[in-house]
Amino acid sequence: MSTLLHAEVTGRFDHAGNANALVYSPLASPHTYHATRRYVLELAEDTPEAMAAARAFVEKTLVEEVSQQAHFGEAPALS
Repeated sequence: MSTLLHAEVTGRFDHAGNANALVYSPLASPHTYHATRRYVLELAEDTPEAMAAARAFVEKTLVEEVSQQAHFGEAPALS
């Protein structure tokens, strides 16, 4: 049985943007958004070693260490 690792990459210095930039017609009320990248990795093995290797892959390969950070878990990194 496989297991899933949920990771979300956020910018350390990013700020909320105007949500009107995402739609064709202006929104009725002001809204903001934060851009993130969400990954779901399916691991072939359900072992602590496999989970640690997957977390290391995310942190070393998918995250730029100075300007980004990784959050793990199914819950959104930002709310």
